[in-house]
Order: sequence, then structure tokens, then C-alpha cells
Amino acid sequence: MNCPSNGNSIGFKEFCENTSLHGWGIMALGGFKKPSMLFWLSAIFLASTSLVILTMGNISEYVNEVEYNVESMAESMDQVYFPAIYLSKRAQYRKSVLAQWLKLDPKWKNHTFDSLESFQPLFDIYLLMKNYLEGKILEAGEEEKLSTWMVSNFSKQMVQRFINENKYVMLNFEGKTTLYHNHSIQLMNEQELDKEMNAVHVSKTGYFGKIFGFTQVRDFLMNIEGREKGILHYGGSYGSDDERRNWFLPFYEFPPGGEKSLKSFVKPMVKGGKSNGVVLAIDGEFWDDIERYYTNGYKVGLAHPLDTELSEFNGIDVMPGEFLKIKVSSKITKTSESIRLDPTKRKCYFDSEVELDHFPSHWFRYSIDNCLMEAYFQKIEEVCNCSHFIVKSKPNLYEYCEGKKMECLTTAIANLTIGGELSFISRGRKHTCLVNCNDQSIRTTATTLKLLERSSQIQVRVLRKLEESCTSFKREMIDVMYPNICKCLKELDGDNYTQSVGYPELLKYVQDNVIYIGVYFDQAYVEVIKRSPKMSIPTLFSNVGGAMGLCLGFSVLSVVEIAYFALIWIMAKFNSLVMVKPVKPSTVINVQSQPNTKY
Repeated sequence: MNCPSNGNSIGFKEFCENTSLHGWGIMALGGFKKPSMLFWLSAIFLASTSLVILTMGNISEYVNEVEYNVESMAESMDQVYFPAIYLSKRAQYRKSVLAQWLKLDPKWKNHTFDSLESFQPLFDIYLLMKNYLEGKILEAGEEEKLSTWMVSNFSKQMVQRFINENKYVMLNFEGKTTLYHNHSIQLMNEQELDKEMNAVHVSKTGYFGKIFGFTQVRDFLMNIEGREKGILHYGGSYGSDDERRNWFLPFYEFPPGGEKSLKSFVKPMVKGGKSNGVVLAIDGEFWDDIERYYTNGYKVGLAHPLDTELSEFNGIDVMPGEFLKIKVSSKITKTSESIRLDPTKRKCYFDSEVELDHFPSHWFRYSIDNCLMEAYFQKIEEVCNCSHFIVKSKPNLYEYCEGKKMECLTTAIANLTIGGELSFISRGRKHTCLVNCNDQSIRTTATTLKLLERSSQIQVRVLRKLEESCTSFKREMIDVMYPNICKCLKELDGDNYTQSVGYPELLKYVQDNVIYIGVYFDQAYVEVIKRSPKMSIPTLFSNVGGAMGLCLGFSVLSVVEIAYFALIWIMAKFNSLVMVKPVKPSTVINVQSQPNTKY
């Protein structure tokens, strides 16, 4: 190979002779002989190939991979959200309500419940209601019975009771803690609420049975304690297992400007320690349950306040006569905003990247739990062409699964598993469920203690509760289980109530029905885990530069060097005067003197 040596240009030979890159100068020293050039060009090619492989690996690692780093071991708890507390009771129908419906029939008007056989008519009503709500075909005359119950004075009174309770902006407990109801939070006006309740009488929907089958907050909540500004309450929701939920959330500050949406109350501001926790005192009224399962009691679930609750998987059971103490610890995961990769590479979503149809962003946040439920509900809609009754369906797309479609819903639920379907549709595209890029996880530790039935504080709360129950439609069913407790209520409420004949029943009532639940954070700080790129830009450049130096002896000055030689070569091509050599004198000029001229 001959290298140009034209004095008016710079070529390959000059580059090889002057470059600092490894290998090129040796070819010049060898006189550019073919065997030597072939060897060194092969070596340079292999080194360049290695450089490309190493560089692509570094770039791929920078683009596609993230890692977790502990940012701080002692961040303030004011970054943590207090979890929402979910209480679920499987029993859905109350004997006291069914008894009132039974006595609408003249045949059973004076019926008394004094034996096991005497409760059989209530079970008949119970089965009728279940068949009706499950969309099964009713026998002749059963439709008329349902219609009679719906328009009865008792049912109207129950509806009015529901309306009156939910009209309250707040309920105060022992002058300390204030409970804010869901309808007041949502700012549902009186006309809207009346319209909703009136629909119970004119439509034969599942809503009918649910309203009368479950207890209201005053039916089970005796007291609530906490150092917060108040407790938000949402009743009437359903979980993934179709059990009725009551939702409680402590909050620490009132929203500015009088705003009353859920998100305006949900703020991170937790205080650690038992004294800053929440204690619920509950009268389960298990004596009124017509449905009997393995045990009485409640199931308690904790979740982020903007998440759906999956106590089907992580719920904690608490039985009557027990005090359930739940210690909560938390971890926070943050993701650097610089990681704007494909979510499947990043393994998480930012809130703005996806929208869940059944968990809209104005009420919920994006989370893996919400996403799993979204995939579950979308699958039900695909299979049954109707929406599960525990969620709001897409506007004008799916009706609730009622009537004959209940059979399809029941079958679909039996065949589907939450978490079995991980794909969902958002904004017309199919996605896979991933965690939230900025998340808060909680870990719980539960301890169960025996409730002290002889505690005067507990007894006083039960007595206050019984004052209302014993003067309501529930009195008859209370007397079946505790025949003296209502009769001796005035005595029990006196100074010497322990001497009353009803006192032993009061102790039994506490053991049979009362539950305490305490939730608190057991930490003074929160651990923060940060998701960041596995490789930063400076590290990327350092790694690529190291590979270039290792393979080719390449440096930053090598770039300048190559650019310099390239610039000179370009200029030489278009201007032959770039490299002008000095001109040597070759001609001697003799100057002859001129003769003097005389004037």
C-alpha cells in the first residue's frame, strides 16, 4: 500500500506517523509492508469490535436498567399516609329487619320468637331475598311479597333513618373525635340523597336488600378515639369478596378553602406511637345476624387511603371479646424523574402514565392493587357484558350485572382470580400491571388481647348504645338473647348497676358482641428507597472512555487529534497553498555601475 506524500496534502502516511493512537504508528515504522499492515489492521479491527460491544452494553445498561438505593434511613414521618381502616362483616341480613317484614303478613302479626322453630319463617324470607338478589326466578306470589315490603311504612322509616344519619355533617364521640360521613364529604345535597333513597322503593335492584341488610354506623360504632382533626367514614362499599365494608380514615388538617373531596383530606402527616393511633370501639350486634358462618367477628384490612382494599388476601380476623392491636410500619419508594424509560423496562408507572377506568384519578391513585382489580373487572365485563355491582362501570357502556346476568357474574367470579389477569386496557392500549413509581408500602403486626368485660368504661359505652337499641325495632331480638338487659337498663345505668339482675347479661353482652381495634405506627422515622438509573451519564462516559482507552488507546485528545488531521486534509483538498514551502533564491542579479556623467 503506497501512501501519498504529496507535499501539498496530508495523507494516511502522515496520519500514521503522527497520531497517538495505538497500532497506527507501528505500521509507519514498518514501512507499510503488506504482512505488517494486515496484522495490525486486523488487530485494530478486533479492538474496535470489542469497543463497540462494550459501548453498546454500557448504553443498554444506562437506558434499560434501574437499581434501588437507600436514600435515607431517617426521613420524617410527615411523608407517610395513615392507612385507611376497613371493617367487613360477612353477615348481610338482620333478624330484626326480617321480623318486621314477616309481621306485615297478618298470619304472622303476633308471632313470637321463643324457640328455634319459631325462627324458621325468618329463614324463608332470608332465602327469598338471597334468590331475588342473585337474579334467580321467583315463585308465584313472591314478587308481590317483595313489593309489599318495599312500600311498607317500616321500610320507609328505615330509608328515612338512613337519610337522616347521612345528612349529618359530623358525628361527635364523647366530645373528642368527630366522624365525617361519606355523603357530607361528597357534598351530596338533600335532594340528591332523597332521590337516591326513593329509588329503593320503585326499583327492584340489589340496592334494596343491601340497604336493609346492613347496619349503619350508629348501629355498630360505639366510640372512636384519636388525636386527629377528625375521622372520615365511608359506608356501603364492597370488597373483592363481596363483603360489606366500612371505611375509616384519620386526617390531621382540614382542607383549605372549605374543599370537601376525598383527596383534599388525604395528606401525608403521620405521627408515630400508640398515643397517636386510632381506637375503634365496636358493638357487632352478632345476636341479630341470621347468617351464621364459622365464627362471628370482623375482618380488618389496612390500605393506602386512595387504594382499593384487598383484605381477602391480607385481612386480620378479630372475634368478640377481643382487643386487636395492629402495629404499622412503612417504607417509601421514590423514583427519579430522570428515568423516563419504557415502563416495562422501568418496572413501574408514574401516576400520569395510565388511567384506570374503574378507579379514576380524581378519587383514586394508580397502584398495583387498583390495577389488579381493574384487570379483574375488565375481564368480568368482557365475559358477561355487564359491570360488577361493587364498582362504577364505564359511562354508557355497561350496566350492572342484575337479574339473569347475575348468574353469569357468579360463574365469572368463581372462574376468575384476582391477580390471575395482569393485563388491562387504558386509553385504548393494552398494559401490564406494575407497581407505582412513587409508592408507600405498609407492614402490619397484629396482637390480640382479651377484652376486659368488667371495665367500667366499656360497660358505660355499651349501656349508652343499648339505650337506643332497646327502644328500636331491635328490642325483640335483644330480648331473645338477653331477656333482662333492656328491662333493667335504668338500673344498669345507675350508680349501683353492678347489683342489677341484668348485670350478668351485660358482662355476657360485652363478651359476645364488643370488639376493640387499635391501629398505630410503631416507628419514629420512615425508610426511603430510591429507584434511580443504574448508570448515570458521567458514569456512562467514564465507562465508554475507559473501554476506548483499553481497546484503542483513545482519549479526549485523540478526538482533537483526529479532528485536526481531518481539517487539514479538507483544507488541502481545496486550497493547494495551505502547505507552502519556503522559496530558496536561485538567481543572482549583477548591477552594473553607470559611468559618471559630466555636465
